Amino acid sequence: LLLPHKVFLLRGNHETRDVNGWEEHYGERSFMFQCRARFGDDLGYRIWEQTNQVFDRLPLAAVIDQDIFCVHGGIPRPIGAGETRIQDILHVPKVAGINPPYEHEEDAYQQVASDCIWSDPASEDQEMTSVDPQTGFGESLRGGGAICFGNKAVTNFLSHQGYSYIMRAHEAHAEGVAVSKGARVFTVFSTSKDHNQGSQAMAGCILVDFEKLQVINRSPAYKNQYVHRRDSVSIQNLSENEIQKRVNLGLVTMNSQLDSDEEGDEEWEDFQDDESDGGADEDDPPPEAEYRLSTNRRASIDLMNMSASGIDFNDSTSKMDTSGIGGQQQQQQQQQ
Repeated sequence: LLLPHKVFLLRGNHETRDVNGWEEHYGERSFMFQCRARFGDDLGYRIWEQTNQVFDRLPLAAVIDQDIFCVHGGIPRPIGAGETRIQDILHVPKVAGINPPYEHEEDAYQQVASDCIWSDPASEDQEMTSVDPQTGFGESLRGGGAICFGNKAVTNFLSHQGYSYIMRAHEAHAEGVAVSKGARVFTVFSTSKDHNQGSQAMAGCILVDFEKLQVINRSPAYKNQYVHRRDSVSIQNLSENEIQKRVNLGLVTMNSQLDSDEEGDEEWEDFQDDESDGGADEDDPPPEAEYRLSTNRRASIDLMNMSASGIDFNDSTSKMDTSGIGGQQQQQQQQQ
C-alpha cells in the first residue's frame, strides 16, 4: 500500500476458495474458520468472501528485467493457441476464481492459471519415469491433476520467452532456498519452519542486483556468498520495435519507459484494458454483479484426489499434516 509501484504480490494456491475455505481439512486453522471465529458466522463468511474477491484479482506472475520469470508454482503448459505462454497468462480473466472457477472462465485458461499456482519442478526420479520426453511435463506427486515440469519444459519456456531464470515458491526447504534444473529454477520459501522442515529450518530470499542473483539466508550451505552472475537486461537495451511489442502485450507501459529513462528501473504490470474508446470489449469479463462461481463445474485441480494421494499439497514436500497450516500463512506466502 505504501509502495504500490515497488511491491507486487503474486497469487498462490492458498489464494483460492477451495483451499482457504476447506474447513474439513484445515479445521480451526483454516482461513474460513478463523474468519467465522473472530467475526461470527455471517460477518465472518462475508469477510472471507470479500478477501477472496481480492485474491481473484491478484496477478499470477511477474517478470524482472525481461529476464526472470516469477510465479508461485511454476510454468504453465502450452494450450495450443499459437501464442506464447506469457500471452496465455495475460489472457486469463482479470477476475478469476480458478478453484472453483467463475462461469466466465474458459477451461483452457483455467488450466493455465492452475499450472501457475500448483506446479512443481520434477524430481530426478520423475524426470526418468513420468515426465513426457516430448513436452517436458508430467503428473505431479501431489496428484489431483497438478503437474510437474522437467528440464525440457524449462529449456523450452526460457528459450521461447528469452528469459534466463524462474523464481517460484510452493515447496518448503529447510534452508529457505533451493536451486534446480541446472541452476535455472530457484525455489524460495520464507516459512519452512512451519512446514515440517524441522526446528532449525530457516527463511530465505534472493536479491536481484543488476548482474547478480544473491541468496540471502543463514544457512552454512550458502554462507551468504552464493552469487549467480547474469546478464542484466532492461528496456534500455531493447530496440524500439521490441519495446513496442512489449507495450502492446502490456508487459511495459509508457510510464515504465519514462521511469527507465530517468532511473534505470523497469516495471512489469498487468495486461491492461484499452480504455481510450470507453467501450466494452467482447472478451471483457461480466460486470461485477454478474460474477458467478461455477459450483457444478469440475476444476482443473481435484483437491480430494490430491488429499487421497497422501502427498502434502500445503506448499510442502513432506507427508500431509492433517492439522493444516490455514490462513495464518497466506500473507507470508504472498510475499514469496
